[in-house]
Amino acid sequence: MKVSSMKKWACLLGAALTAGCGPMEDEHVQDVQAEPGTSGASVQSASTVDGIVITVDNRYQLYVNGALVGQDNDPMGWYQAETWNRFMRSGDVIAVLAMDDGGVGGIIADVYRGGALVLSTGSPRWRCTTTAYSGWTSSAYSDLHWPAAVLHSQNGGGPWGYQSRFSAASHWIWTSDLNNHNTVYCRATVP
Repeated sequence: MKVSSMKKWACLLGAALTAGCGPMEDEHVQDVQAEPGTSGASVQSASTVDGIVITVDNRYQLYVNGALVGQDNDPMGWYQAETWNRFMRSGDVIAVLAMDDGGVGGIIADVYRGGALVLSTGSPRWRCTTTAYSGWTSSAYSDLHWPAAVLHSQNGGGPWGYQSRFSAASHWIWTSDLNNHNTVYCRATVP
């Protein structure tokens, strides 16, 4: 089992209302997930999340409105979901540079606001391409010419198995070619 660190934030348990804490911005919690064939425990339940829960087979950079929020460069990191706590607003653009190191690639993610699921990779809002267009991570960029992301497997299917941190609405997405498109650019707008 991989054991990861967790960065706590002062406003986690409602202190924001009583202690004058501002909106949660750019905090990171790395989930402890089981390696295949072992058991593991979740650090934070999805119902308490404000932000993005994500993992990518194999590596990624995560942007919100053009700003780098986080990344995972561990090629085996897809075994564990990461939570990037950030207050998500309607209209925020989530962009993921995803890199596969061979074999199949995939992205699975959920976005929460106020503890409620507002966007998952099962949504048709996601678009993916193999071209790095100038300004593609920005909220000002229009991705209307991009193809829709291809839903390859629901959580629990494909070569990835079940990831406990993701909703039933989540799917593993990528471009149309899981095996040969090793660098993809995906984005979606938060409803």
